[in-house]
Amino acid sequence: MPKDESSSRTDLDDGAEAGATEFNAGDANKVGERRSKAKQLDDRRRNGLRQIMATPDGRAWMWALLGDCGIFRSCFTGNSTTFFNEGKREIGLPIMADLTEHFTEQYLLMAKEAKQNV
Repeated sequence: MPKDESSSRTDLDDGAEAGATEFNAGDANKVGERRSKAKQLDDRRRNGLRQIMATPDGRAWMWALLGDCGIFRSCFTGNSTTFFNEGKREIGLPIMADLTEHFTEQYLLMAKEAKQNV
């Protein structure tokens, strides 16, 4: 059976590299390395959000993205489009959570700017 390359993971979300051996949670060094890599990735993502939220254009772009993800409205349609809409919301909700948790002032400014530009 051919290998499904689309299922090959190379990101740090699970801490494993493609082709790596099984992770040993009993190895304190490996656990520490995995935590360190996860923290670095989290810091990079948060820094990216910080840069986006630092400018009016970045905040306008973020507001549009969150709107496109449908987080400001119900995703229910009464048919299978609901599932598609819910998938879009699953992209926007974690971004919204990061914004409201770590960038509260910038989020409030973004909402105010969006209201003024309507």
